[in-house]
Amino acid sequence: AAIDALATQNTQLNDTDPYTYNEKEVNHIYLQTVAKGILEFTPQQIADLAAIAHQCPLSGGNAVYRARGMYALVADAAYNDADACAIQGLQYKNAPAAANVAALTFVPNPATNEVRILLPDGIDKKGVLYFYNTLGQVVLSLPIDNRQTDLTVSIQHLSVGLYYVQLTQEGGIRLTQKLSVIR
Repeated sequence: AAIDALATQNTQLNDTDPYTYNEKEVNHIYLQTVAKGILEFTPQQIADLAAIAHQCPLSGGNAVYRARGMYALVADAAYNDADACAIQGLQYKNAPAAANVAALTFVPNPATNEVRILLPDGIDKKGVLYFYNTLGQVVLSLPIDNRQTDLTVSIQHLSVGLYYVQLTQEGGIRLTQKLSVIR
């Protein structure tokens, strides 16, 4: 019943711009499938997800990343955001401004082969970044120096899926954030 109510609300979205159209379409596919525990898509749903997933995130919005996550359930794909955005005359920078980062930030997220991790301001002690799979197993650990602001990590060896990345310093866990790996 809740899914049907959300689906009804979704149909009422005014999709006059690409951003809202993408949100509406990705929501529609999600509510018909994943929200109901169905992890298989029709050929039309796959085509729609692929079309949105390959858009520039700057014009296509967050639905582009959500489409990539669902599309990864059925196909491997690589995305070139810089080129997709350049076609539209937009300049895509692969990282947000590092000033005043208040949490762990992953660029991009979802990620494919490499991810840049922006660390919060105020790292004053050495620490460790632990990558946990969904079974709670540590699959990667990286040392962090005090005053380090970012690092770039190869994730080619990680399987497609969701990971919890935890920054631990003397005194305990400091931050935990989710990272999605897609191909």
